[in-house]
Amino acid sequence: MAVRGPTSILVMPLALHRLLEAPELAGHRDMWSAAPRPLAARHGLVHTRAGGADCVAAAGLPGLRVLNHALGAIADPAAVERFFARQGVPARVGVPEGSAAERAVAARGYERDLAWMKFARDPRAPVPEPETAGLAVRPVAAGDAHRMGELVAASFGLPGDLGGWFAPLATRRGWHCLGAYDGGRLVATGSLFAGAGGGWASLAATDPAHRGRGAQGALLAARILVARRLGLRHVVVETGEPVGGRPGTSWRNILRAGFLPVFLRPFWRSTPA
Repeated sequence: MAVRGPTSILVMPLALHRLLEAPELAGHRDMWSAAPRPLAARHGLVHTRAGGADCVAAAGLPGLRVLNHALGAIADPAAVERFFARQGVPARVGVPEGSAAERAVAARGYERDLAWMKFARDPRAPVPEPETAGLAVRPVAAGDAHRMGELVAASFGLPGDLGGWFAPLATRRGWHCLGAYDGGRLVATGSLFAGAGGGWASLAATDPAHRGRGAQGALLAARILVARRLGLRHVVVETGEPVGGRPGTSWRNILRAGFLPVFLRPFWRSTPA
């Protein structure tokens, strides 16, 4: 595959885009299906397939991008729009940069919003051994699942009660939730979902009081090793595009862990009628 540009984004056919999206989409579906019914009802959490895409919405939290968007092979933008209209939130779709789907939504008057960069790596390649300032990385104990959920909800700017959505993932099949511990206290977490032949590294969160101690670098390395042990073909992860051209901490941690940026996935938002 050819490499272009200063960020070494790989030029790839659409089939490879879909291959690298598959673990995230599988994890996404499983996570939404795991939402406890009381929380789903309280916040209007809905997940469905529409127009060839995986569509999620939180009618009670319409301003949160992370809970209101469509991903995947968007073949029918009108069907996606109808889903979001039923939830009462604007349509927001994530599509590979330069794809036919991106051109289609731009032609419908959508405005470009935040973009995420997709990174990938082979788990069989050498894994760095990052140092931490006195932290130990290990699977999240069942007794710390609630604490894990709290960290994730806070990190993504979600209401505190949504920690009860993420806590069950610590013991859910397919999920490998790791934590960085300061003694016996969980201070950071990161998960790997194994599915569709690959691994999706997600739900990274650190207690603000413990940032700068190397927790996320160590958690990324540990998740790569889990993927290797499981025999997965690739691991993917995403983070927001640099603001002002300067990569943030998450971006730098991902590169240090041996990932390559493979494609940009802009989000496009429908304009008000």
